[in-house]
Amino acid sequence: MKWLRNAVVDIAATLVIVAWVAQNWSWAGWAVWVYTPLMLVLKAAALGLGRLLGRANRGDVPAWFYHGVYAANVALLVYGAQFAGPQSQSNRWILAAMWAAIWVLSEAARQRARASMESS
Repeated sequence: MKWLRNAVVDIAATLVIVAWVAQNWSWAGWAVWVYTPLMLVLKAAALGLGRLLGRANRGDVPAWFYHGVYAANVALLVYGAQFAGPQSQSNRWILAAMWAAIWVLSEAARQRARASMESS
Protein backbone atom coordinates (compact mmCIF):
# COMPACT_ATOMS: atom_id res chain seq x y z
CA MET A 1 0.00 0.00 0.00
CA LYS A 2 3.04 2.30 -0.16
CA TRP A 3 1.99 3.13 -3.69
CA LEU A 4 -1.01 5.10 -2.38
CA ARG A 5 1.33 7.98 -1.48
CA ASN A 6 2.32 8.22 -5.14
CA ALA A 7 -1.32 8.30 -6.22
CA VAL A 8 -2.49 11.12 -3.92
CA VAL A 9 -2.67 13.72 -6.72
CA ASP A 10 -4.77 11.40 -8.90
CA ILE A 11 -7.13 10.67 -6.02
CA ALA A 12 -7.38 14.40 -5.23
CA ALA A 13 -8.17 15.20 -8.87
CA THR A 14 -10.97 12.64 -8.86
CA LEU A 15 -12.37 14.08 -5.63
CA VAL A 16 -12.34 17.58 -7.12
CA ILE A 17 -14.20 16.27 -10.18
CA VAL A 18 -16.74 14.65 -7.84
CA ALA A 19 -17.15 17.98 -6.01
CA TRP A 20 -17.70 19.81 -9.28
CA VAL A 21 -20.17 17.31 -10.72
CA ALA A 22 -22.09 16.72 -7.49
CA GLN A 23 -22.06 20.21 -5.97
CA ASN A 24 -21.28 22.40 -8.99
CA TRP A 25 -18.69 24.34 -6.97
CA SER A 26 -17.08 26.95 -9.21
CA TRP A 27 -13.62 26.61 -7.62
CA ALA A 28 -13.68 22.89 -8.45
CA GLY A 29 -14.59 23.67 -12.05
CA TRP A 30 -11.66 26.05 -12.33
CA ALA A 31 -9.33 23.48 -10.80
CA VAL A 32 -10.50 20.82 -13.26
CA TRP A 33 -10.12 23.21 -16.19
CA VAL A 34 -6.56 24.09 -15.15
CA TYR A 35 -5.40 20.59 -14.21
CA THR A 36 -6.88 18.60 -17.11
CA PRO A 37 -5.13 20.36 -20.05
CA LEU A 38 -1.89 20.41 -18.06
CA MET A 39 -2.17 16.68 -17.43
CA LEU A 40 -2.95 16.07 -21.11
CA VAL A 41 0.14 17.99 -22.23
CA LEU A 42 2.32 16.17 -19.68
CA LYS A 43 1.02 12.76 -20.78
CA ALA A 44 1.63 13.60 -24.44
CA ALA A 45 5.14 14.81 -23.59
CA ALA A 46 5.83 11.68 -21.56
CA LEU A 47 4.77 9.53 -24.49
CA GLY A 48 6.82 11.51 -27.00
CA LEU A 49 9.90 11.93 -24.83
CA GLY A 50 9.69 8.63 -23.01
CA ARG A 51 13.10 7.37 -24.07
CA LEU A 52 14.79 10.69 -23.37
CA LEU A 53 13.24 11.08 -19.93
CA GLY A 54 13.92 7.53 -18.85
CA ARG A 55 11.66 5.48 -16.66
CA ALA A 56 9.89 7.52 -14.01
CA ASN A 57 9.64 5.94 -10.59
CA ARG A 58 5.94 5.85 -9.83
CA GLY A 59 6.31 3.76 -6.72
CA ASP A 60 4.92 0.67 -8.40
CA VAL A 61 1.38 2.00 -8.59
CA PRO A 62 -0.61 -0.81 -10.19
CA ALA A 63 -1.96 -0.21 -13.69
CA TRP A 64 -5.46 -1.20 -12.57
CA PHE A 65 -5.49 1.79 -10.23
CA TYR A 66 -4.88 4.26 -13.04
CA HIS A 67 -7.44 2.53 -15.24
CA GLY A 68 -9.95 2.88 -12.42
CA VAL A 69 -9.18 6.52 -11.71
CA TYR A 70 -9.23 7.59 -15.36
CA ALA A 71 -12.41 5.61 -16.04
CA ALA A 72 -14.05 7.22 -13.01
CA ASN A 73 -13.03 10.69 -14.18
CA VAL A 74 -14.43 10.11 -17.67
CA ALA A 75 -17.63 8.58 -16.29
CA LEU A 76 -18.14 11.41 -13.79
CA LEU A 77 -17.70 14.08 -16.45
CA VAL A 78 -20.01 12.26 -18.89
CA TYR A 79 -22.58 11.91 -16.11
CA GLY A 80 -22.19 15.59 -15.25
CA ALA A 81 -22.59 16.58 -18.90
CA GLN A 82 -25.95 14.82 -19.00
CA PHE A 83 -27.36 17.02 -16.24
CA ALA A 84 -25.47 20.28 -16.72
CA GLY A 85 -27.03 23.37 -18.19
CA PRO A 86 -26.60 23.96 -21.93
CA GLN A 87 -23.60 26.27 -21.49
CA SER A 88 -21.53 23.99 -19.28
CA GLN A 89 -22.71 20.77 -20.94
CA SER A 90 -20.35 21.06 -23.90
CA ASN A 91 -17.51 22.02 -21.56
CA ARG A 92 -17.91 18.81 -19.60
CA TRP A 93 -17.99 16.76 -22.79
CA ILE A 94 -14.71 18.40 -23.78
CA LEU A 95 -13.20 17.58 -20.39
CA ALA A 96 -14.46 14.00 -20.60
CA ALA A 97 -12.78 13.67 -24.00
CA MET A 98 -9.56 15.11 -22.56
CA TRP A 99 -9.62 12.57 -19.71
CA ALA A 100 -10.24 9.77 -22.22
CA ALA A 101 -7.18 11.00 -24.14
CA ILE A 102 -5.16 11.08 -20.90
CA TRP A 103 -6.21 7.50 -20.28
CA VAL A 104 -5.18 6.37 -23.78
CA LEU A 105 -1.85 8.25 -23.64
CA SER A 106 -1.07 6.78 -20.21
CA GLU A 107 -1.65 3.26 -21.41
CA ALA A 108 0.41 3.86 -24.57
CA ALA A 109 3.28 5.25 -22.48
CA ARG A 110 3.08 2.30 -20.08
CA GLN A 111 3.19 -0.20 -22.95
CA ARG A 112 6.07 1.64 -24.60
CA ALA A 113 8.02 1.66 -21.32
CA ARG A 114 7.38 -2.04 -20.83
CA ALA A 115 8.53 -2.82 -24.38
CA SER A 116 11.71 -0.78 -23.99
CA MET A 117 12.51 -2.46 -20.66
CA GLU A 118 12.06 -5.90 -22.20
CA SER A 119 14.28 -5.07 -25.16
CA SER A 120 17.16 -3.76 -23.03
